[in-house]
Amino acid sequence: MKNKNFSALVVCLAVIVSVFSLSFAGGSSKKQNLSSYGTTAKVQGNLNVFGLLNVGNSGNSSITTGLTNTSGYTQSGSAANTFSGASSFTGTGIGLAVTNNATVGGTLVVSSTTSTAGMTNTGGITQQTRVFTGTGAITMLATDYILLVEKGTPAATAVTLPASPVQGQLVEVMDGKGNANTYNITVSAASGNINGSATYVISTAYGKSWFVYDGTQWLTN
Repeated sequence: MKNKNFSALVVCLAVIVSVFSLSFAGGSSKKQNLSSYGTTAKVQGNLNVFGLLNVGNSGNSSITTGLTNTSGYTQSGSAANTFSGASSFTGTGIGLAVTNNATVGGTLVVSSTTSTAGMTNTGGITQQTRVFTGTGAITMLATDYILLVEKGTPAATAVTLPASPVQGQLVEVMDGKGNANTYNITVSAASGNINGSATYVISTAYGKSWFVYDGTQWLTN
């Protein structure tokens, strides 16, 4: 009787452990559903999933060492996914589809073997735009991408481009009131030049100019 009770206890402990942690010590290949109802599902090796890998929970799905995906990735929870390692999505169809917001804290590199592929945007792009309706000179912020000069009281305007720019930084200054032919917009750099000169003047109604930093000075068309 004692042996039977001991065996039953061992079985119960094994079930409890499996509920809280599902672990594979080597390469694993499973063609059926794999579930863990506790806190951890750990694979110490390869996990081959023949179909979609579905991750659904009430918190974030966080992958810290990178993810290589050749079939598809579906996350059914409402929270954000975090990929802090090198992640590769190489499916032949849609590698990575984002239907809500995507925040990139570093560099987003989109590459393709053909010149016609790369990034396709069907919903439009919203850029950081500041509409200035106040008075006096304007100093662009590091977060400004497009500056619309729309002063309530018309006046000539001095605009200073963002300080400490990085190579490749791109900004636009535009006359949003249509009166720059009368009230010029004079653009200058916080340090350095624009096209080799100290200032650049926008003097046409609804005039605008793009400025790109080449690492030494700002350049414009």
